[in-house]
Amino acid sequence: MVQKANTIEELLQDCPVNSIIGDNLIRAWSKINSHKYLYILCSISGGSDSDDMLDIVYRCDKSNKVKYVWFDTGLEYSATKEHLKYLENKYDITIDSYKAIKPIPLSCKQYGQPFLSKQVSEFIQRLQKHNFQWEDEDFDTLYKKYPKCKSALEWWCGIKGNGSQFNITHNKWLKEFMIENPPTFKISNKCCQYAKKDVSHKLLREGVYGDGKIPFNLNIVGVRKAEGGARAVIVITILAVCYGLSWIVTCGIIKLITMCFGLTFKWSIATGIWLIICILRSVFNVTVKK
Repeated sequence: MVQKANTIEELLQDCPVNSIIGDNLIRAWSKINSHKYLYILCSISGGSDSDDMLDIVYRCDKSNKVKYVWFDTGLEYSATKEHLKYLENKYDITIDSYKAIKPIPLSCKQYGQPFLSKQVSEFIQRLQKHNFQWEDEDFDTLYKKYPKCKSALEWWCGIKGNGSQFNITHNKWLKEFMIENPPTFKISNKCCQYAKKDVSHKLLREGVYGDGKIPFNLNIVGVRKAEGGARAVIVITILAVCYGLSWIVTCGIIKLITMCFGLTFKWSIATGIWLIICILRSVFNVTVKK
């Protein structure tokens, strides 16, 4: 059976000599063992990336705060279920199973099939909703014909810039293929929403920790660094908003202090103080137990 780490030194002892891995292990340790997070939810899929995440979370969870869950989409291999039992024995944990609000076969029948990725499926779904004819025209021409699906047309015309994940060119030859072979069936990303997202949100909102309905205050999921997609953009946007609000609040407080003492306020000095606070917070947020 895998052993938990009692200190950060134990966690890093068998870690490969790699600064990226080490830094992220320290971050995981800091989050999971923070007094701010008492009820933690960790979603397991049974895949190899999920196994790596589980191993890290388990080793960091010295206080047994993490509850492990698996979402049964209604379209799972028996090998996946057997692997989950193996993980339970290996780590001496319980992985609770939750049924989909709508199983994938039912969602696909009702809303459409997923295609390539959730993001691609969503854009195609929007275009189909407006009876798009898969035309190879420029954006301005198409926007006049289909004025109510701007973002999907931007994806189709690839106007987000080279390398953008929100361009159809991100999937090489996809546009040419769809022009030659227009989809004759409904395409949608709803299957994941009803099988995983909505179930997860309901669980986080209502809470099932222990015997009571205590809501979780930290949700752990595994996303590859190179995976990108909408999730990466959302995470970056949230971080930017959080840091922006932190900067505004800090500068506002400094402005009030300068007004109270008759001092001259400078944005550069206020921003510098904010940066120092951010650095000190990140340094002292990691507590190493000697």
